[in-house]
Amino acid sequence: MGFGKAILAALEGFMVFNGRSSRAEFWWFFLFTLIASLVASILEIFIDTKMISIGVNVALFMPLLTVTIRRLHDTGRSVKYLMILLAPVPMWFVSSSAGALTQLFVIALLGLILCLPGQIGGNRFGPDPQNAPDLDAF
Repeated sequence: MGFGKAILAALEGFMVFNGRSSRAEFWWFFLFTLIASLVASILEIFIDTKMISIGVNVALFMPLLTVTIRRLHDTGRSVKYLMILLAPVPMWFVSSSAGALTQLFVIALLGLILCLPGQIGGNRFGPDPQNAPDLDAF
């Protein structure tokens, strides 16, 4: 799956929480989200407003969330794995540095999980996205 096709697939499935997404679809869309946020931030320097970044981040939040959930499904994991992002919250009450270190560890752990190859063949979340019909849009 290429860059354009991954973006199109993620945006078309912005409200689809079931099924599976391949590594390529997830990481290409993640890259697109980073680029869009960077461009919005650069534009804000010249236009002197924060509304561009807010608009871009709000618009891309739901597609990024759903493609992340489908990516977890591809590895055989449920949405409950996103709950590990809340693990550092109690550490922030202990100390901000402990909370920050815990947050970095949790983000690295989730990133590692998202890098794992998907399960071969169908699993409880749906068919293998690698065997899906290839419809080249871009």
